[in-house]
Amino acid sequence: MIVQNTDVQAFARLFKRAQSKGIYVIQLGMASVVQTEGFIGPDWTELGERMASAAVSACGKDSGKSGKIALIQGAVTSANGIYTTQGIEATLKDYPEIEIVANQGSDWDPSKAHAIATTTLQQHPDLCAFLGYWEDEDQGIVAALSEAGKADDVTLITSGIGEQKSCGQVRDGSFDLYLK
Repeated sequence: MIVQNTDVQAFARLFKRAQSKGIYVIQLGMASVVQTEGFIGPDWTELGERMASAAVSACGKDSGKSGKIALIQGAVTSANGIYTTQGIEATLKDYPEIEIVANQGSDWDPSKAHAIATTTLQQHPDLCAFLGYWEDEDQGIVAALSEAGKADDVTLITSGIGEQKSCGQVRDGSFDLYLK
């Protein structure tokens, strides 16, 4: 059985049942809490570590900036959300000057990411960086930064699979850092 999981718990019982009947289970993209015969996909924890390191470079004590960062993830229960956040938090333990002021899920929806980013910018006008977890939803962050006149002031770090529109946004500076 080959499954792309959207939630670390969604198919846990199904995976266990399949394995108990001798069916091999391969997970794609996002891992479950259940260990199966194989996983093909990114190392989300490493991605979080890389995002956090970039945030430290942009917002750390030598930057002259506030050190405030906001996380906008897809689904907080997805492997992407859970493991990327763990990587970010583990890395930031060594950088007390960096403060996560918001950590919300946008359900992979650019309009929800836009609303979250707009509210975050209003609450923290000195925000240093957004760490967006997926290029499509992060289109909403791009729009919120532009509308607030903060596109040049707030660093936007994102990740994805390299969609053409995202490549264009790297070129035009809408995405400050794009990780794959």
